Amino acid sequence: MIRFKSARLAWLLIFARLCCIYGGMNTSTSKQFSGVEAALVDAATAAQICGVSRSKWWSMCSAGRTPRAIRTLGKRCPRWRRAELLAWIEAGCPDREAWEAAGASR
Repeated sequence: MIRFKSARLAWLLIFARLCCIYGGMNTSTSKQFSGVEAALVDAATAAQICGVSRSKWWSMCSAGRTPRAIRTLGKRCPRWRRAELLAWIEAGCPDREAWEAAGASR
């Protein structure tokens, strides 16, 4: 048996091991919604969908080369519609002005 200097360290290691085994903290929720995709995605997920890094995604957003973000959750919490991103990719990733002029957003 391994002896730890503090009980807190022991619990942290046990928790980390359980997270590795079960894939997260709340296993019932993750299993229940594992097949459901979110309609709104954050910047990291949007970048992953588009196949770019997060920093490249943010530079594209600043340059106006991505669909406009939705800020319903707050000014500092931008989200993008997954369906809109997929349609934007299918359309050839036009810049924001062309995308909105085509009426494809929303």
